[in-house]
Amino acid sequence: MVSECRQVIDNVDSIVKDNTIRAIVRQLISERVMSDSDGEKLIAQRNEQLKMIQGLACLTRDDVQRQTQVAVVLSAVQARHVIDKLWNMQEKLMTVLTRLIGSGGYAFDAFCSSYGLEGNLAEMSSKLASLNLLSESPSNVCVDRNMTFDLSFTMLTRIVYKYSSLTLDELVRDPRGGPDNTACAFYQWSSRYVKRISQKNLQDAAEGDMPIFSPELKAAYKDRVLRLKERQLFWDPHTCNYGQLLHEMPIVGEIILDYFKERKHIEEDVARIFAAFRKANCLLVCIIQWLECQSPSEARRQMARCIKMVLEESVPDEKEEKDRFLTRKC
Repeated sequence: MVSECRQVIDNVDSIVKDNTIRAIVRQLISERVMSDSDGEKLIAQRNEQLKMIQGLACLTRDDVQRQTQVAVVLSAVQARHVIDKLWNMQEKLMTVLTRLIGSGGYAFDAFCSSYGLEGNLAEMSSKLASLNLLSESPSNVCVDRNMTFDLSFTMLTRIVYKYSSLTLDELVRDPRGGPDNTACAFYQWSSRYVKRISQKNLQDAAEGDMPIFSPELKAAYKDRVLRLKERQLFWDPHTCNYGQLLHEMPIVGEIILDYFKERKHIEEDVARIFAAFRKANCLLVCIIQWLECQSPSEARRQMARCIKMVLEESVPDEKEEKDRFLTRKC
């Protein structure tokens, strides 16, 4: 039955955004018209079909999970109306943005989508870019400079991956003629990263495009990396220039990669280095992006696995994050 009417059912599911077969079957089971085993087989068959259809695969998720996600989305849309009034009130703005970045990313994605539907995403992202530029160097303008820089950088990075059709220039420049934020650290770093990623897949890409660091320079930075093993930052969050700090991440990344190449490392020590970066997530993002630009190797794979392990250990459970967001509605 499902196979014979599949196109019609696909169209219905696409319109109502629900798994129609599952809803009907569970109703039949509750009325004792269909057995549990037959019903679950039919639902499983339909789920396999939905997994093959772009845009409908999400309908295979359990009803309770989907209801939670819908609640998160609605709360994020409410948060958007609050944030629109807070762009000039940094302390309150950071509180709301911190809540949005959790919940498995659903809340922030919904927040961005609400702007995207109205064609105002670039306007919003340009405000994040302005905050990124404002918080890059020490000043009395930002209430919490470190949080402002970290959140603006990580949020803009997520937008880059979610909305690949938008160029970096479109993301950081207000389309209504606002300030030019191309000097912000996010734009400067991402411009190099995007360029290298695009060149990496070209056969005639110049190997010399990646920076080469002298042994003397790497030796000077090894002590800084060793401090990270003790989970001690080698930068002062109050006085550092984040633009310059981002510029140093490739050197740090290469030193860590050398540990894996030379096999002169203890995995727990390297894990502590990456854990220290969780105090500034934007820097860990840069390390990951830098690593993706490196040539495939066993050392690169091991380093990526170590980063993944640290992230999995430190990221809260997705359901827990969603529940926390819903209990702290903006």
